[in-house]
Amino acid sequence: MDFIPLATSADLKAALSEEWAVLYKHSNRCWVCALAARQVRRFAKSNPETPVYQVDVIEGREISDALAQSLGIPHQSPQAMVVNAGRVVWHDSHFGIKARFLSRARGGA
Repeated sequence: MDFIPLATSADLKAALSEEWAVLYKHSNRCWVCALAARQVRRFAKSNPETPVYQVDVIEGREISDALAQSLGIPHQSPQAMVVNAGRVVWHDSHFGIKARFLSRARGGA
């Protein structure tokens, strides 16, 4: 399962217009991000109907900052957010990113 790149303001607008979406901030330079990405992939595999967008916080610092500003959530990396119609219903970072927490926030078991 590949994540949908979130690299432009048009991508951000599209992500926030989804009924449900997961937005994931990631750095390839961070070992904690690798662990978090595994959890996000696990969620994505079990919930293929929910789009999962990924922001590369190194290459896409502007869009990462725009995401933080538009949702009112301070930047962290790794960071995951579950969004329902443009409104954040759950977010966490680092070791708090777990597939089961994403599923619960999305309305799953």
